[in-house]
Amino acid sequence: MDELVQEMDLDAYAAKQAGDDDEEDEEDDSKNLVMERDNDKPRWFEPFRSLNPVIHRIKEAIFHASLASDLDSDPLPPPHPELTKYFETPDEIVDGTAKLVTQLKDALNIKKVAPKQRKKFVKEGLGEDEGL
Repeated sequence: MDELVQEMDLDAYAAKQAGDDDEEDEEDDSKNLVMERDNDKPRWFEPFRSLNPVIHRIKEAIFHASLASDLDSDPLPPPHPELTKYFETPDEIVDGTAKLVTQLKDALNIKKVAPKQRKKFVKEGLGEDEGL
C-alpha cells in the first residue's frame, strides 16, 4: 500500500515534469514564480492559480449567448483545456500504478460485488369480498 501511495504522489510527478520542462524551455517565467513561492518545489495543483470550471463555464455561456445571433448554428464551444486539465489523472501515474493495483487486489482478495437482485413483486387482484 505504501508503494501505491508513493507512486500516486502528484507533486513528485510535477517535479519530474518540471525537470523535463526546464531542459526544453528555460525562459518560462510563469513556472518559476510558482516554484519560488513553494521553496523550489513544484506542485501539480496550485489552488491560488485554479479556476472554478462551473463558474467560468456559466460566464462563458452568458457571454457567448449575448454575442451569438443563432445558438443552433453557432453553439457554445468546448471548455478551454486549462479548465479541464485536472479532471483526469495523468496517464503516467495510471500506468505506473496498474501493476501495484493488481497486486493489492490479489493480496487483499478484492472481488467485484454482484449487483443486487430485486425481488419480484406480484400484484394480487381484489378478493371476492373486496371492492364494489
